[in-house]
Amino acid sequence: MEIIRNVWEKTNLFGKVNIVHSYNGKKEWYLEKYLEDSLVVTENKGHFHGAANLLDAGFLEIERCKWDVDYLVFLAADTWITKPDFILSLLNEIKEKKLYLATNTWDALPDKPGNVLKAMASDFFVLDYKWALDLNIFPLDYGKFKEKYEDLFYYLGGQIMVEKILMAHVFRAIHNQTNNDPELPALVKNKIKVIEEREPVHEKIDENGLWVRKMYWPKIGLITNHKSEEKKKILKDLGLNVGPNCKKLINSENLDYFNHGFSSFQSVN
Repeated sequence: MEIIRNVWEKTNLFGKVNIVHSYNGKKEWYLEKYLEDSLVVTENKGHFHGAANLLDAGFLEIERCKWDVDYLVFLAADTWITKPDFILSLLNEIKEKKLYLATNTWDALPDKPGNVLKAMASDFFVLDYKWALDLNIFPLDYGKFKEKYEDLFYYLGGQIMVEKILMAHVFRAIHNQTNNDPELPALVKNKIKVIEEREPVHEKIDENGLWVRKMYWPKIGLITNHKSEEKKKILKDLGLNVGPNCKKLINSENLDYFNHGFSSFQSVN
């Protein structure tokens, strides 16, 4: 939020930026609003379910606030954008080409092109708000989907991913708009901006079958590192001493305080 308030807004590229902060950590870790316009607290349901609930809560809060906004930029807590001009370029392209969202494929590797119709990034994406509102993209209702289909996914040896549910909601919305057009997959692709500067998101599949992501994209200013040491080095190299929390991260020798010592995928319940 310090980057948004003290880098994005000070460029005067956007004017006022409304921030909704969806939060599902422990109450004592975040006692009151900081730089956000609205703080929404949700229950932590775990990695995928919790992430979906954060997206749902944020979107529904924007609807409740009735702000006059055209586009939404979704950023996960560990996902920071230091170059607002890149965001502006995405917004301009979406508007000019009458697209619905900008995102990334989630199943690509350096030697294997991805398909945005199989799974789309949910940690960073830009969405046409009014279109999403009219076509009921949100809520994703991960919990209801899980309750209905979880056994089937286990039977097939898979898991219920937020990235796939988001894709399904976008696919369904365009399907409803086009009256079952037989060229639906092509129509969906034509309404999505794949952020090529971030392709592929993943670098490899490790020996445990886990997809290993690339975490830093300097050309577009995208930082997704989970590790505090890596985030500290990037902020320091960029000179982004843009608020008390950024300053603390840059200047602290002991980073155990950052995210309360939790790393990716650890539970905070």
